[in-house]
Amino acid sequence: MRGAKSIVGIGRIFKIMDDNRNGTLELPEFTKGVIESKIEMTDVDIRTLFTAFDKNRDGTIQYNEFLRVIRGDLNPQRLSLVQKAFKKLDKDNSG
Repeated sequence: MRGAKSIVGIGRIFKIMDDNRNGTLELPEFTKGVIESKIEMTDVDIRTLFTAFDKNRDGTIQYNEFLRVIRGDLNPQRLSLVQKAFKKLDKDNSG
C-alpha cells in the first residue's frame, strides 16, 4: 500500500467497520470486521489484535490508531520529507 489512494482505501475499510458511525471502533465492530474479512482468528487473538491497535488504551480504536498500525512507522526517508515540509510550514518556529 502506498500513497493517498491506499489511505483512502484504509479510511473506507474503517468506515465500513464503524457500524454505529461514531468515528471509533469498539471491540464488537472490530470483531465483526475481522470475521467479515474472512480472517481466521480465535476470540483471544482478535482481542489481542484489538489491544495492539488501541494505543491509548481507551477501549476504542480511533482512525489515527488504525492508520498507524496498518501503515506502520515512517521510514527514515519519509520522516525526513515530513520534517522538511513541517519546517517550511512552521513560519514562526513555534513547533
